Parts: sequence; structure tokens; C-alpha cells
Amino acid sequence: MNPLLTASLWALLSAACFFQAASTDQRTIKITAELGKNIILPCRAHGNRSIIAVEWSRVDLGSEYILVYKHDRIDPQSQRCYFKNGVALQERKITDGDVSLVLKNVRTDDRGTYQCRIAKEKLVHTVQLDVAPPPPDLFASWAVALLVFLGLSSIALLLYHFRHYYLSEYRVVVDSKEESILLPCKTRPLLPADARVEWIDGSNTKVHVYENGSDQLEEQYCLYRTRTKMNKDPLRTGDLSLTLRHPTDGDSWTYSCSVYSREGSILMEKQIHLHVKVHQVVVKEGAEYVQLPFITTPGLPGDAEVIWLDKESRIAHVYKNGSDQPGEQHDFYRRRNKTKMNNDPLRTGDLSLTLKRPTMRDCGEYGCSVTKDLYVLRVKKVQLIVKAGTAQSRTNQRTSGPEASPLIDVI
Repeated sequence: MNPLLTASLWALLSAACFFQAASTDQRTIKITAELGKNIILPCRAHGNRSIIAVEWSRVDLGSEYILVYKHDRIDPQSQRCYFKNGVALQERKITDGDVSLVLKNVRTDDRGTYQCRIAKEKLVHTVQLDVAPPPPDLFASWAVALLVFLGLSSIALLLYHFRHYYLSEYRVVVDSKEESILLPCKTRPLLPADARVEWIDGSNTKVHVYENGSDQLEEQYCLYRTRTKMNKDPLRTGDLSLTLRHPTDGDSWTYSCSVYSREGSILMEKQIHLHVKVHQVVVKEGAEYVQLPFITTPGLPGDAEVIWLDKESRIAHVYKNGSDQPGEQHDFYRRRNKTKMNNDPLRTGDLSLTLKRPTMRDCGEYGCSVTKDLYVLRVKKVQLIVKAGTAQSRTNQRTSGPEASPLIDVI
């Protein structure tokens, strides 16, 4: 063989081996995901061998894990709460060494550096994930042309009438004194019967889940239990709206309604911005009492604890173990015997607080929380406004009996 040709072949072979070795040593993969889509973070064991255990983590989360696989199953106890039901292995039964991670419904907060550690391997597989905004929506330019053609007034009326179907974001404002509110979410009818509907709040907490033809109440966070309801057969009708009972200012969130296929890909997502206004109660100074209302669902756990705090975070009233706890009140309220709650409030759901003989010093925001085993079951705020009374009203208050008018105006 020609010596020059031989030398050239050896040079090419050496270069190929060099690039193969370089690719083998490459430990960091950069991936860009589209907002709201699913993405696969690749990781594979050397030699396609069987896997004993694998750990997926993210650098900025410290010692918390995204997913831990061992003993032929995913360990939910080791998983960070944010990622539960949001990640999965690409292959449920790992037979060929593929332990790639599927990250569902990618959000901006998912941006970061992910690491995959496989048992008995020293190599750490690193994936740098960036999240790009979705491609520009062509609907805007089309809408402008349509507005010019049909006229601004007529198209505005059409969009308003069908807003629940076509707008991906919607805003709802309601007063906390309302019995219930509707978070609207309507889409095309005849969605796949095996699809999954998830309502989540701004902290990625599950508000309501519908799957397999029924509500999945066991997946709800305790704050929403017994408070949510969806219409019957929502996948067939396309009406995925959610009714939320007894709204409070603590429910002011951006809620997301998402529909997933059986394979986990997202079919539809809409957001509803809910603002629940703080309830205001106005009373004239000199009234015998004023009630700070808090009506919620009945049948709360009997061992829950109800705490009312004033604007200075002083304990105004405590109810637990079936009775009031005056010993835990601040002196300002205990010495004046100033507060009272109705009998059996946890059973009835009426957690209202009666404040006796309100004065200008009592003005401000009061907050009530219901907790059990460190879980917050209900929260509410009430703004109390005490207006200056006349000298005559103060005289009437001193001389009137217990049936005197409370002079209360609830807004």
C-alpha cells in the first residue's frame, strides 16, 4: 500500500478515536425546553446494564431529590413535593439502562442544572435546562385584521360572549362574603375519555383532580377538601369550570386548569387570576358588639385549632379541644372579656368572632386560621372599621340593655 495513503488512514482513524473519546467524556448536556411542554432529560448507564438505583437532583435544591428509583420502583418518600406527579422515568421498567427523566408541563421555575447519579457509577450525568417562551401567537395579528373587517364593537361583543372558550387567561374578582365562586374554563367538547384534568393553585398545589370518570378527592390538598366541585361529564361537554365554596382572601391565586392525555402530554391549559377582596365590617363606636364573620364548610376536624389574631398579631381568641382557651388570649382581650365565638364552631363551620364594645382602638385587620397537625385548613381576613359615635349614642350604649341595636353596617 502507498506509504502516504497508509499515513493518511492512520491520521483519520486517530482523529475519529479522539472525537469518540471526547464525546464519551462529555458530561454536560444543554437542553432548551418550551414553556408548557414536556421535555426528556437524557441519562443512560454504560453498557446498557440493569439498574439497581438512580437519583435525579437539581443543584440549587441542595439535598432534596427530584426522583429516586430503587428496588424496581420510584420512592415517593424521597421526592420533593413540588415534583410529585410532575416527573416520571421515560421507561417505567428499566431494562436497557435508560433512566432518562420526563419533566412534565415545563415552567419557568424548572430552569436549572439537573444531575443523574446511577448506582455503582462514578460518572455524574449533568443536564443544563433552559426554558424558552412559547412561539409567538399568530392569533393577535389575525384578530387585528378581523377587527378592521367586522368593526371594533361587534368583535368585542363576540369575544366577551365566548371569552371562556378562547382566552387562555381570565380574571375573576369577588368579595369574600360570597357563598361560592366559579373559576371558568371551557374548551372544545369530546376530549379523550381517558384524559386527566388538574386544577392547581399558584404554589403548584392540587386544588381538584378529575380522572377515570370521577373526582380524585384523595389527591386534593387539605385546604380545598369539601370546597370544590366540577360539573358532570366535563370531558364530554368541554366545561371544566370549577366551583370554589366559601372563598376567602387566602384563595387569591393564579389557578391553572390543565388537561393531560394518557401519555402525559398536555392537551389544553388555561389560567384564571382570582382576587378575593378582604371583607369589611363597619360599626359605630358605642355599639354593644360587632361580629367579624367567617362562614366556611361544616364538619371540620374536631381536634383542629382556631386562632383569631388582631392587626398587631396579638391573640384575640383561641378555640381548641372543644372549648375556648381564654388563658392563651392576650391580656388586652382576656381582662376585658372582649371576645366570644358560637358553640361548636368546627361542626357548624361558623367561625365568626364577636367583639364586644368596639372602640377606635379596635380598628384594623383581623385574621383567622384553622390548623391541624401543622396543616392550614382554612384562613380568612376581616377589616374592621370603627367610626366615631356621637355623645348621644355613647350615652344610649351605657344605658341600654342587652337587646340594644349593635349599629353595624357590613360592606
